[in-house]
Amino acid sequence: MAYMTVTNTLVNGNTADAGELNTNFSDVIAATSDGTKDMNINALTCAGAVAFNGNMTLGNATSDTVTFTARVASSVLPSADDTYDLGSAALQWRQLYADDITVNATTLVTDAANGRVGIGTATLESPLTLGENSSDTIPTVRFQSDNTSYDATISTYDQATYGNYIGLGANAILDTSGNIVNLTSASNSALVSAQGVGRIKFYTGTGGSNPSERMSIDENGNVGIGAASPNSTYRLYVKGTSGASDYPFLVVDESSNFVFYTRNNGLCYMPQYSDGTMSISSGAITTSSDERLKKDIVPLYESLDKVLQLKPVTYKWIDSEKGDYTKIGFTAQSVEPYFPELVGQPPKEGGMKGFHYADMVAVLTKAIQELSAKVDEQQTLIESLTSRIEALEAK
Repeated sequence: MAYMTVTNTLVNGNTADAGELNTNFSDVIAATSDGTKDMNINALTCAGAVAFNGNMTLGNATSDTVTFTARVASSVLPSADDTYDLGSAALQWRQLYADDITVNATTLVTDAANGRVGIGTATLESPLTLGENSSDTIPTVRFQSDNTSYDATISTYDQATYGNYIGLGANAILDTSGNIVNLTSASNSALVSAQGVGRIKFYTGTGGSNPSERMSIDENGNVGIGAASPNSTYRLYVKGTSGASDYPFLVVDESSNFVFYTRNNGLCYMPQYSDGTMSISSGAITTSSDERLKKDIVPLYESLDKVLQLKPVTYKWIDSEKGDYTKIGFTAQSVEPYFPELVGQPPKEGGMKGFHYADMVAVLTKAIQELSAKVDEQQTLIESLTSRIEALEAK
């Protein structure tokens, strides 16, 4: 379309007032009244209020720029909903200053006055409120790493349908109903329950079945394993299963060797590796002593003289928790010079020594045998002397 050029000299130079614009534009409008020509103004400076009615285009190329020195005194609305962008991927606004922001009604909502943000909801009841959207009915927070295999999610379930549940990842659910906190898997294969009375319960299950209670800690700190609840009398209460060969309690060392264990037959076992096994039943202690378990068997000699050197004592424990009553026994250090085999050495230097009281039986047995031999020898000598005395008296 051809352009027309209208030259009009303004009374006030390059600046026009409202009256002059009306007079000059009347001439322009008359010149373009046939609708066949557009008006092109290369430079225009207006003072005062100016109104442009109808559709308007500023610039005809992306290289054109518009500079706003004045402030905008009205809302800025697009002509169509969800059609136009503010900025682009290549040309972005540097900073956005706003009192409150609403994106797509509920996608992102802010409440600057109360310091609240809503994502997926316009109902802001806390500093951060998450709502559900049309594609995902469970509000979710996802923590994503560079490797998506290590992502973590936290989800909240619809209270009306599921109750007060929080999902942790894909398989864990945290129930915060009432005064109970439950942590369970989505298939009910495991669960931790903290009840308002101060008890923590641990459950396990398989194949999505209802989990069974395996361990619990009561409000006093007592622990129960294999029992519905801890025994209030004991700090640790372990209950076995129905199989007699099962181990309700088992302690192993770093090489998985049995150190101590109990069985459902009522016995306690303390394996001593090459020395055999000790069991406790009905108050009696039994130690394995089969000859086939032993080697380097040598008779014990000269026990009596050593036993006579021992110093039995009475004592009390320094640790008052062991009791304040008087006991009878030995000190390990007083026995060690004579029977080092009876003294248990500490695993670390400077540790406390022990004493094998049970092994003392063999030492005392040998001492009694030696004493008996002496008695027999003296008895034989007495009988010989008696016979000689009687023979002399008979003469």
